[in-house]
Amino acid sequence: MNRLVGSSPEPVVQVSQRDKISIVMPMFNSESTVRRSVESVIRQSFENWELIIVDDNSDDKSVNIVEGLSEMDSRVKLVRSYINRGAGETRNIAVSAAEGQYIAFLDADDIWYPNKLETQLGYMQRLIIPLSASNFDIQTEAGISKASSNVPQIVEYQHLLKENVIGCLTAMYDTQYFGKRYFPELRKRQDYALWLELLRDCDSCHVIQEPLACYTRRSGSVSSNKLEMIAWNYRMFRQTQHFSPIRAAYYVGWNVLNRLRKW
Repeated sequence: MNRLVGSSPEPVVQVSQRDKISIVMPMFNSESTVRRSVESVIRQSFENWELIIVDDNSDDKSVNIVEGLSEMDSRVKLVRSYINRGAGETRNIAVSAAEGQYIAFLDADDIWYPNKLETQLGYMQRLIIPLSASNFDIQTEAGISKASSNVPQIVEYQHLLKENVIGCLTAMYDTQYFGKRYFPELRKRQDYALWLELLRDCDSCHVIQEPLACYTRRSGSVSSNKLEMIAWNYRMFRQTQHFSPIRAAYYVGWNVLNRLRKW
């Protein structure tokens, strides 16, 4: 479908294949990585999913690669934007088109382990929770393993203000509880803002302690550019949480301190 717009742990419980999951994937010039990312979805043990890939006006061969994958598996759906919108707005296009009860996220250079969806859905249904995530492994662009995340099992709003520990590639929420929720109009850190908004409406995010995905740490990314991250965090707190300058700076300071502890 092509539309136009301007080794993992065992599942916690058996889940029904009737529960559909919509997977949101923004893509921009990802020809070297997108095939591996999509194939990690195709290999999922849970089969009732749709993968909505929104191309953000790429000028490489990304679209051609996804079109080929879509021809082989109709669950892979491509939406093309002829304007470069940024990851947040691009993800929102996919969320708008999503048909599943659950919405999950995967970038075009990250991968999921084969039982990721089955494990996570079973976990959410067993605990009757609307928002979940998991730990994840970390590697470089060259495929060199660096570490694994160490996210606590329960993440609440006040904790998340001090550090964004929820990896976008592992987050999943239930639209029957939240409705469809969209990323704010920020060029960066919009995922952090969305998790904060979701946590305003539920008690906590429950985190599966086993890594269910692998994140690629890119050189030049926001997370690796420390000064840029500080500026965008401040802007996010001001614009989306409506904090005063002093309160925004306070939580930016906590984010910096928590990051320094991990270096």
